[in-house]
Amino acid sequence: HINDESGSYYYGKILELDGCQSTGDSYKEVWEDLQEAMEGYIETKLENGFDIPEPIQTENYSGKFVVKSFSPLSILYFKKHYPNVVRGFLSSNMKSEKCFIKRWFLTSNFLLKFLNVDFLSYDINSLPDKMVKNFRKEHIILGWTVRNKDDFEKGKKYCDNLICENFDILPNSD
Repeated sequence: HINDESGSYYYGKILELDGCQSTGDSYKEVWEDLQEAMEGYIETKLENGFDIPEPIQTENYSGKFVVKSFSPLSILYFKKHYPNVVRGFLSSNMKSEKCFIKRWFLTSNFLLKFLNVDFLSYDINSLPDKMVKNFRKEHIILGWTVRNKDDFEKGKKYCDNLICENFDILPNSD
């Protein structure tokens, strides 16, 4: 689920099929549009004699996926309509949020219990955090976004797994 300058909408794309993407007002709408877009893409490629890309990582892929969102409403949607989908909430200490009530709500254990999420993905720059420490007793914590060695070392203390961006934890073999 995306909220940006053009509004609130769902977005999906097929990685293997360049340009095969869709937006819509609901997850279901995007899914249906993507099915139609894939059919049109493949039909056009075949009619014009082009190869169809092989699916990415077909071996050992279970078909399962994980949903993570900043939006409690998106998490609740999946909780209600797709209860078996693994759900995670993205959060931080929300210090830039000026409204105390909103900040309290979005960073509270109450919200996490209500959403019944499987994991919490938390801003590495907002750690350490008491709510995260309590939540970690029974759930998985992902730290985002690790960009350097200091972030990595900090994240190892407070998180079960880390999401890295432009940072390789393995030393170069050059």
